[in-house]
Amino acid sequence: MTSSTGMTSRFEYSSSHIPIIKPCCDPFTPCDFTEYEFMARTYIQSNENLVPSRHVPSLSLGFKDPLVRDWFMADMSHLCSLTLTDFLSELRTAFLPRDWDRKIRDSILATYQSVDEPVIVWISRLRSKNTLLRNTVHHLSNEELLAHFKSHLNNHLSSIHRRDTDATREDDLMQWILLIRCLEETADDVDSVSDVTATTPVSAIPTDPRLRKRDSDFPPKRSTTTPPLPPSPISRIDDGSKSPSIPSHPPLSPRPLISRAQAHSLPERPKFDSYASIPSLTNEQRHYLRGRQGCFRCRRIGVRHAGGECPHGEPNPANYRGIMLPDGLGLARDAPRHHHLEGGSSMLEYREDSHDDRRSKFGRG
Repeated sequence: MTSSTGMTSRFEYSSSHIPIIKPCCDPFTPCDFTEYEFMARTYIQSNENLVPSRHVPSLSLGFKDPLVRDWFMADMSHLCSLTLTDFLSELRTAFLPRDWDRKIRDSILATYQSVDEPVIVWISRLRSKNTLLRNTVHHLSNEELLAHFKSHLNNHLSSIHRRDTDATREDDLMQWILLIRCLEETADDVDSVSDVTATTPVSAIPTDPRLRKRDSDFPPKRSTTTPPLPPSPISRIDDGSKSPSIPSHPPLSPRPLISRAQAHSLPERPKFDSYASIPSLTNEQRHYLRGRQGCFRCRRIGVRHAGGECPHGEPNPANYRGIMLPDGLGLARDAPRHHHLEGGSSMLEYREDSHDDRRSKFGRG
């Protein structure tokens, strides 16, 4: 055989020779007769001098299978008078099961695209089956195939197809096949990117801040665990160790800022316990302060201001021991003297320029 000659288990053919049906124990299939029809028409087309009335008689010379030869000889005159299409139809009817064409059509119309089957493979498989029905009443047209393909896609591809206006409106089978194949490939690319992202190890996550979202872009997560207990207060001692029995000082609250001019203009007020109070002035003490230009509020002498204009405020009850203050005493002409008594108390005594001895005593401060 030359390179232009082909051989199968049942047929032997060449473009310039009559196709031969060889003896075979296997039964005929629809695919066998489709292949034989192609070889027969190719042979007739390559022999232009062969008239239509000689098509079937010429092909009968290649019937080497005894069953086919016997069938042809039983009704030779009738079969030789048929056209090539009718003769091939009679050949299929004689050697194929009854209703073979209807069963193939029903199997095509009942087939859905599976999840793991590419759409182009599924379409090609059904179209190949439909070629077996050529020149039969059950052969499906392109319009019928297109309607079946659109309604029998798998769920994932069908949802994508419904959202594409061009694909849903396309009424040409070949153009629709190109569109649906493109839609499936696009969907597969998106799914593959999602799978790669989901399985990307931590080391492969991009560190470029432009490619990563900030923590502030995500809502704060609520803690599902009990917050840790605050550490026990400790303070350092001289040897550098920590003593748990001595509590540490709480952090100081920030103090308000004031300008330097405000700091000089504000008088310094003594600090004292707001719950403590100094003893009230007696009549003698008031007379003493009034005669020496003193203040009933700050209890200072020689300050030349009234209690309502006092810039000093009341003395600290913890340190108050009577009417005495170095600057106030220095301004008085006859400064009183401060005597310390037993028990930590003190009294303020004074002498006037007259010969009167001790005129009065002030109560305890």
